[in-house]
Amino acid sequence: MRILVFSPHPDDVELFLGGTLLKHVAEGAVVRVVMMTRGEKGSLLSLLGEARQNALKRTRDAELQDRYCRIPMVTLRHLDLPDRGVRASPGSIAQALDCLRDFVPDLIYLPESDGPSSQYTHSDHLATGRIVEAARTEHGGTSRVRYFHTKKPNVFVDVTAFQDDNIRALRCYRSQYGATAGPPFLLHLLERELMRRTQGYGRQIGTRFAEGFRESSEGT
Repeated sequence: MRILVFSPHPDDVELFLGGTLLKHVAEGAVVRVVMMTRGEKGSLLSLLGEARQNALKRTRDAELQDRYCRIPMVTLRHLDLPDRGVRASPGSIAQALDCLRDFVPDLIYLPESDGPSSQYTHSDHLATGRIVEAARTEHGGTSRVRYFHTKKPNVFVDVTAFQDDNIRALRCYRSQYGATAGPPFLLHLLERELMRRTQGYGRQIGTRFAEGFRESSEGT
């Protein structure tokens, strides 16, 4: 199984499908994560100017390296789109299309692209979903897709065995736990929400923790 994950920001995998990713790895899947941005605006301090943003970018790159060195079997690819500036354009769609052609996935994870159907309507997330949908249409592949942070999940993955490891992985993003990160980027708040959400999905399938996705063979 070849699995391609499109993540708008460095911590989104852990927030929305981290246990599922770890489960895929444990089952022997070949996994690649495409990081759309470097998350250089994920802090109130980053709003003060370019120098602050560049400093945060370096910090978040180091945090990302710390996190993925723990799962070296997962490969990373960076598209370097601007944080809070991801847009569905010919250029960004072409980059995503190159990812699909290069990796040829069996299964794609992407953010829910429809605002009313999404639990998390950050513009970078909605745009990432639309970029991947457009690229997949052009690619013409037969890979399945699973949308994360959707209000309409139809697939639930038992992540009980991987929940603790995923929480530890989320805490690699130390810069996003500090007081200067600012809401909604204070990860201790989102960590609490992650626990509530995975427990709720777990109850639906009779387990402690689960992650939910909307799966579609058509990519819409």
